[in-house]
Amino acid sequence: SPQTSLKASGVALFGSWIFQCRLLGKRIRIECTEEFKRKAGILQIDALTGPDISASSDKPLPYCVPIQSIADDDDMFRTVSQICELVLKNIEDTKSLLPAVEWCANEVIDNVLRHAESQSPGCVCATFDAKSKRLDIAICDSGRGILESIRESHNPFNNAEAINLAITKGVTRDLKVGQGFGLAGSLEIVEKNKGSFQLTSGDIRLERNGEFERHSQLPNVAGTLVLLSFDTNNPLTLDE
Repeated sequence: SPQTSLKASGVALFGSWIFQCRLLGKRIRIECTEEFKRKAGILQIDALTGPDISASSDKPLPYCVPIQSIADDDDMFRTVSQICELVLKNIEDTKSLLPAVEWCANEVIDNVLRHAESQSPGCVCATFDAKSKRLDIAICDSGRGILESIRESHNPFNNAEAINLAITKGVTRDLKVGQGFGLAGSLEIVEKNKGSFQLTSGDIRLERNGEFERHSQLPNVAGTLVLLSFDTNNPLTLDE
């Protein structure tokens, strides 16, 4: 839409790649409009030598949460708070949707910190489309991926099997660091909301949208990308 002109999943993936480039000491130049840089959260990092990406926007944006780096619990708290502010600014019936959105965001971002084992920060972007009333939250990392993580406790043959295990309640790499409800619970909440869910790791993307489910083969990419898309016309509560 004209309000955002951003795709949350693309921006989060891009941000994760930027963080990886920074870790490897690479310098890149980003050529695009200043408006897009501000919206995406890359205004001050043309050469990757400026301030933190998260500080690149000096004013809150009404329809998006630009690139946010996720390296610790403080980053998670700050980012989830910004997502909640985005909901409060744009959705009337927040009481019946905000707790569910907050829970999902916390759980999936926490997975980045507890399971990804990435040397570079994770990345989050969120957008709200005023026309369709869709809230998209994308969480991406450049870590080891779901297959290697799940193999600590299970024996999936490939990325597709690992992804299916990851969205099964109670499945986790280690019960000491998680109960296995994050991705499974987020998927359940999004489906009850009549939204859509995407999970990409390695060379497989899982898409779930109501009764529609598809596994797509992709070029192999390090890490994991989760896209939660909420239909804010269909509020729900966690009790449901």
